[in-house]
Amino acid sequence: MPGIVNPCYSWAMFEAVLFDMDGVVVDNMPLHRDVWTTFARERGLDPTEAQIRAMDGRRASDILKALLGESLTPDEILELAALREDIYRKRLETETLRAVPGIEAFLRSLRDKGTGAVLATSATPGNAEIVLDRLDLGWAFDALVTAADVTRGKPDPEVYHTAASRVGTYATCCLVIEDALPGLAAGMAAGAMCLGMATSEDEPALRGAGATWVAKDFLALPADLLDMV
Repeated sequence: MPGIVNPCYSWAMFEAVLFDMDGVVVDNMPLHRDVWTTFARERGLDPTEAQIRAMDGRRASDILKALLGESLTPDEILELAALREDIYRKRLETETLRAVPGIEAFLRSLRDKGTGAVLATSATPGNAEIVLDRLDLGWAFDALVTAADVTRGKPDPEVYHTAASRVGTYATCCLVIEDALPGLAAGMAAGAMCLGMATSEDEPALRGAGATWVAKDFLALPADLLDMV
């Protein structure tokens, strides 16, 4: 909700926690990167690891334009995104998925305290549902915001303004949890305080992107952060 002034920065407790999904709830970033690398090489490209990592957290349409050029037409983007989605979906449905350690206990603690929890992801609705179903975490979130609910992808803050509004609050009243630099940029732009989950990037990179706290997983959350959630 850009432009709306509110007093949330003076509060000692967050009203809600806004979770990215890939790399925060589920440890599947290696799968994403492998699929994008294969997809690019099949089209005669040879992206570096750094180039693939730079795409973490972005929508498929934005990644396709970064890989194949801004001249792609909307129809070409839809066709290519569908091809890539088919490859990824098949692997998502069949390969082992691992939750980020401690996520279930953390979500239960939020539920016990009455703190809101929203999933705010660049994934498609179908992929988000598969992950939540396979990890049995659908019960944990009060709302779900996916690529289908926004017009601008991360690092634009729209996804986090939208996520906060789904539980009747403002992003400045929330904690954003992200593993990717574009996602942290989105959280910061929304005015939220951010926890960087070091599953995809190292601590210096996450802090450099604006994370107030950094943890390797939900079993290692800083004590002062736990006091606020």
